[in-house]
Amino acid sequence: MFSYTFMQNALIISICIAVLCPCIGLFLVLKRYSMIGDTLAHSSLAGVTLGLLFRESPVLVSFVFTAFAGMMIEFLRQYFKKYTDLILSVVLSVSVGIAITLISSGRLHANADAYLFGSMLTVSNEDMAITGLLSLAAVLTVILNYHQLLYITYDEEAARVAGAHVKVLNYVFAFLAVSYTHLRAHETCADL
Repeated sequence: MFSYTFMQNALIISICIAVLCPCIGLFLVLKRYSMIGDTLAHSSLAGVTLGLLFRESPVLVSFVFTAFAGMMIEFLRQYFKKYTDLILSVVLSVSVGIAITLISSGRLHANADAYLFGSMLTVSNEDMAITGLLSLAAVLTVILNYHQLLYITYDEEAARVAGAHVKVLNYVFAFLAVSYTHLRAHETCADL
């Protein structure tokens, strides 16, 4: 069974995701960001539709749009600390609105529905490279910043007093969450 290239690719992708998900997921749960995955997945769909609209790479545009959404969530969280759930809901709604508007407009140059369902067995070499690089970068970032990430997860004020760069680390964490979500969405979609 593993003599086929598509099965080898699926196994490698699965291993990358299996290593990355617990590394980032731990912090997502502890920071009470469990809904950020759903929010960023919908942002990824909006990015795909924008990529299709402008005839650019849906993978690249999706990642850029999802990264923008993640950074926007973190930016808004800095000013509205008590309303994280509301911020996530607003970004999710805006992303879904963009995606649905573009899908129903008839102006897309490809079928956006093809990006919603798929199989890991259709992973291309480009997908392998993107997944490998994102996984490696995210895992290395977590390893190098583990103690600081853990500290800000439990108590941002104490971490700030201890000299941690809380704002920068929160943006780094938002980018890690984007990588985590994008890879999960990316590998469950055939053509994304």
